[in-house]
Amino acid sequence: MRARFRFGANHWCQQPLAKLMPDDVLGSAATKALNLKGALQSLVLLHNGVRMPAIACGTGGDNNNSAQVTVSAALSAGFTHIDTAHDYNDQAGVGRAIHLFNKPSPPLFLTSKVPGCGVPTQGLMPPCFNNTLKAVEEDLSLLNYTSATSTSAGVDLMLVHFPPLLGCI
Repeated sequence: MRARFRFGANHWCQQPLAKLMPDDVLGSAATKALNLKGALQSLVLLHNGVRMPAIACGTGGDNNNSAQVTVSAALSAGFTHIDTAHDYNDQAGVGRAIHLFNKPSPPLFLTSKVPGCGVPTQGLMPPCFNNTLKAVEEDLSLLNYTSATSTSAGVDLMLVHFPPLLGCI
């Protein structure tokens, strides 16, 4: 179940389920705070052995300036997983916020997505391999971030956003 909360006028992030539950379910505000902190520290073990934070702050719908505000607020609130995408056109703002956040914290996990290829109404057009590689390189360049947990240029998890249903052309 995904819910969203605002960090200002137009800044949305996923909301941990602890914030959605009434006092009679979770108890006091202190109990809720502990549940929220625990939720933000929850990890999912991926098939390759990497531990990914279960809750992420998503930046879809932001421009670069609002993405910077959103990510800065999320990092200050304790988020360790940030989610962006090539199609969001906000990678520079996400990268700036990460660079400016100087507090010691657990390693940041960064997820991004590149468009699918071969879908006539959306995404990249053939040649798929070359165009997908170009989109990945552009995404990494705009983010301008080096990850503590990844050997790549900074993205811990790169996904294909809206992959074609029938495979690549």
